[in-house]
Amino acid sequence: GINAEYMGIVLQIIHMWPKCKLIILGLLPRADCPRRGGTWWGQSTQCKTLAGGEQPHQFSTHINVVNKLVSNYVSTMDRIQFVDCGSLYLSLGGRKLNKTLMYDWLHPTAEGYKLLLKCVQSFIT
Repeated sequence: GINAEYMGIVLQIIHMWPKCKLIILGLLPRADCPRRGGTWWGQSTQCKTLAGGEQPHQFSTHINVVNKLVSNYVSTMDRIQFVDCGSLYLSLGGRKLNKTLMYDWLHPTAEGYKLLLKCVQSFIT
């Protein structure tokens, strides 16, 4: 199931501000650049030489499961909207991240944030 603490925060926000509408963003995809020799994956030699940001199944599967669980959980709640923008960051049938959108295969660049804003903007009134 979904982490009770996470959803407790969501429900607390809705309770504290009864007129608010809440947008929950889905987890964004990430690529596989493992931590090696004490260096975080984003700075590793292997990651820097990775040509196109391969997204491994170990991450994409978990991200998809979490996004689906949260989406299903909030789907019956009137004031909560789940928005999944993750596919906008992927190419080649969902197998590669665009480095111009996620410079270290995890965090969005300025262009990546512009894309996120464009995705979410239609839900903001």
